[in-house]
Amino acid sequence: SSGVRGLNVRYETHSSSAGWTGWFSNGEVSGTTGQALQIEAIKIQIVDPKNRVGVRYSGRIRGEGWTDWVENGAELGTTRQHRSLDAIKIELLDPPDGVSLRYQGHIEGSGWEDWVPEGEIVGTIRQGRRLEAIRIELIEK
Repeated sequence: SSGVRGLNVRYETHSSSAGWTGWFSNGEVSGTTGQALQIEAIKIQIVDPKNRVGVRYSGRIRGEGWTDWVENGAELGTTRQHRSLDAIKIELLDPPDGVSLRYQGHIEGSGWEDWVPEGEIVGTIRQGRRLEAIRIELIEK
């Protein structure tokens, strides 16, 4: 799958059992479905040849609440602590006019949720349900 206007989004997720997935991009699935594994950490980047567009993201770690925003490939969440990242929100930084992103989560017990626009929450809060996989893509508004 291709990006939008020369921009691509790439991301990788971590679970205690499987480790880092390696990078996926532009709507590909990162994480697992049907294996009862939780996402515990994520890194997200915008690949921009002009180095103008960035991304920031915040997550909700089970038992801790929302994290501070992190940016541009920084690790969000925990590794080797078996603590689930139950929800996440993502926003572009300095996108060109007409470019946005959307994302979709696979949730324990309910499967793939609907796509949500940037800034909205994917996942669950205080329900104790794992976020197991995620897809992120850039779109034209």
